[in-house]
Amino acid sequence: MKRFTLCFLLISFYVTLFAQEIVYVSTSGSGSGRIETDPTTFASAKSIILAGEVKKIIIIGILDFEIEFDDIRDKARSRGITLEEIIITGIPGATGARRAVLSRAVRINRFNVRFEHIEISDSAHWGIMIAYDGIITLGPGAVVRNNQGSGVHLQSGGTLIIDGGEVRDNNSGGIVIIGEHSTVTMHRGVIRDNRSPNIGGGVSINPGGHFTMTGGLITGNSAVTHGGGVVVLSGGRFDQTGGTISGNVAGQGSNPNVIREQGTLGTDFILR
Repeated sequence: MKRFTLCFLLISFYVTLFAQEIVYVSTSGSGSGRIETDPTTFASAKSIILAGEVKKIIIIGILDFEIEFDDIRDKARSRGITLEEIIITGIPGATGARRAVLSRAVRINRFNVRFEHIEISDSAHWGIMIAYDGIITLGPGAVVRNNQGSGVHLQSGGTLIIDGGEVRDNNSGGIVIIGEHSTVTMHRGVIRDNRSPNIGGGVSINPGGHFTMTGGLITGNSAVTHGGGVVVLSGGRFDQTGGTISGNVAGQGSNPNVIREQGTLGTDFILR
């Protein structure tokens, strides 16, 4: 009997631990979030994050509202809780009603989020806004697409890491980097088929912004004026040590793939 009781307690402990680390979320969720068939709301998941218990949020279906993490890290710290990166993901290979989509803008301030197997699309503005020491990683299966503004907009110290994700088919540029200490690092992934009505179809690096490319592909982007692939404005920094930038289109300028204004920083770019 004692052995049975001990086994039951151990099983209960591990089930509870798993439930604390992973939470399932859907628009119509009203349950505990512990299993896929009993999802909870996004607001409830955020509350559990503040308790320091969640490592991963699994989205089921479409969430048709703005996803916002604002000062979560600082709020948790005030409670004596140290928060690490949170993973927000869909179910790999999910189709139909189970496919994970965030159909409004995502805004991250002072928090670290990694997206995987999820689409961020169809926002009337930018797809993702990152600012004030917010950090977003686009991992495998993460796609930012078809937003009316830029795909990703960084300002005031935001950081984007592209680690297998895609930024594509956005209508005001793929990535816009503004302000001191706003940085993008691209290890692997794709920036493609984005359009800009002005400059920087794929990536626009403004004064104080920094883009480092060690791998990946920037292709098929277009700008009405300069920098179909990448435009670097005076005071911006672009360092390319790997990856490929090719097949981009610009209405003006001698190089549609990468163009630098006088006074830019960084290493010479590589065209392959």
